Amino acid sequence: MRKKRYTLMTLALASGMILGGTGILSQKISDAKTEKLVTTEKKSGDFSELVDETANLQEKNDEKEPLKTKQGIRLPEGAEIKEEKGDSFKILWDNRQITYYMSETEKESDADLTIEEVVGIAIKSIQAYTNQNNIGKNIEISLQKNTPADDDTYLLSEETSDGGTNEEVIPAGKNNNGIRCYAVDVEGTAEHKYSLLINSVTGQVFSYADFYDKNGEHHNYEDAQFSELEKKMKPECAAIAGDFVKKYLNLGDVEDSFAFSTGLMVTENCSRDTFDIFCKTKDGDTVMVTIDQLEKNVLCFVVNP
Repeated sequence: MRKKRYTLMTLALASGMILGGTGILSQKISDAKTEKLVTTEKKSGDFSELVDETANLQEKNDEKEPLKTKQGIRLPEGAEIKEEKGDSFKILWDNRQITYYMSETEKESDADLTIEEVVGIAIKSIQAYTNQNNIGKNIEISLQKNTPADDDTYLLSEETSDGGTNEEVIPAGKNNNGIRCYAVDVEGTAEHKYSLLINSVTGQVFSYADFYDKNGEHHNYEDAQFSELEKKMKPECAAIAGDFVKKYLNLGDVEDSFAFSTGLMVTENCSRDTFDIFCKTKDGDTVMVTIDQLEKNVLCFVVNP
């Protein structure tokens, strides 16, 4: 019996995304290739459409006026701190409860996005990627530094018919290691939970995962079954990933798709079969995309891991 053909030996998941509270990313992910995306938006307020303004955010940051500050946190207008517990603060704003975790090493500066901007980017990104409004009332935020991985390459191992192993090394390409970012966990509805990493200055979302804890499907494949599945799903999933990269990540056309593999995402109540693809764009970006085999939608991705 076999479940997958490729085994990802080194996967640079963003460990900083696990926050101090309920921490959506503290749920187990097994073999699902997750994390990093590229889109940006403007301030909250209008969440109806995704707005690409990466080039303008740095200029806007330079022009920001000082905001109301309490306990070192720049609060949105109308926000109120309702509870302080250790290094975390519960903030009520815009009919939402925002839990803000203070970092021991990273302090907010005027160049960083505000809570209002971070919340707006997270909500509009999720709405765009899912084409739904599955957003709950609870959001967790923490400013931190994206910790460099121990290895900046991916080593995939493929079993051969004679019991041997073929190995393929995939360079990580341009990555986001060491940048300051906001780790954001967003409560979803209908068993969805979301996690993102957002560049603290540019507003670039370079990491995303949708933990869907319902109606999962999981199989163990014989060799012949896997070969048939791979042959069937490669073109379909390559098309899904390519369209997603171009439409929602704004990274242009995908010129090559490679390192196909089946995987498994494990959440609290179910397991989901996934199909994982590496895409390379014409501009040289590498995007790792995880697609739900059953529903054919993107669950998570990494841009330039």
